[in-house]
Amino acid sequence: MTASAGDTHALGEILEHMDQAARQDGDVSLGELLEAAGHRSYGVTLLVPGLLLLSPLSGIPVFPSILAIGIFLTAAQLLIGRDCPWLPEWLLGRSFDHGRVRKALGWLRKPVGWIDRISRPRLQVLTRGMARRMVALFCMFLALAMPPLDLVPTANSLSGLTLTLVSLSLVIGDGLFLLAALVVGVGIVTTAALAFA
Repeated sequence: MTASAGDTHALGEILEHMDQAARQDGDVSLGELLEAAGHRSYGVTLLVPGLLLLSPLSGIPVFPSILAIGIFLTAAQLLIGRDCPWLPEWLLGRSFDHGRVRKALGWLRKPVGWIDRISRPRLQVLTRGMARRMVALFCMFLALAMPPLDLVPTANSLSGLTLTLVSLSLVIGDGLFLLAALVVGVGIVTTAALAFA
């Protein structure tokens, strides 16, 4: 299964669309951020929470757990082969302070620019066909690990990095990002084991 047209946006472009959605007065909802990013594809729908978790927003109590629900539901649909992702309205309606979201997105600009420069389609056998089902299982496991990690300050930043790498492998078709995500995933397991031992 190859990436769809919705999967081909540069990461910086996706970030800019999200920033534009957050420029309105008042709060900005998860649904609005996903819509701005172009959430027709699984890669982008997983990428948005990954970027938010990678930002300073991951330190807000319960915030990672809310995103974990969306991550799990999205990955489960990828696992069963649904054509495009769907999320419930009550989850899409969850709102966040637009100022904090814009600040977080601004913080991401530099690393996102670096990722855009080094990413390209490679090792695509890891991002197609049955490999996508394995990616889905990995994301479901990651989502389940996130609520306990809420108890460890900034630990879910690692979850955000992992999810961002995984989703980029789907968005760009870059299997090297998936391999990197597996390495970071081992770090998450280790962090959780040390925290709750």
